[in-house]
Amino acid sequence: MILKSELNTKNIMTAIGALAVTVLGFSFGIVSWRAEERQKIDSKTREILTMYEMHYPKADIDRLYVRERE
Repeated sequence: MILKSELNTKNIMTAIGALAVTVLGFSFGIVSWRAEERQKIDSKTREILTMYEMHYPKADIDRLYVRERE
């Protein structure tokens, strides 16, 4: 629903951070996620963002997980 809205990119990412990341972050403390499950969530997230043109399909995946300072 967030990606279908008419928000600008910055506000879409803020909304995703406020809603989706909060839900996942809470579950990481309760549910014991296997590495394969985390990779599936990551892949599906990037797939959805690409579908709504919020993520470049051939982006370097390693750069997604580099800390801001680096």
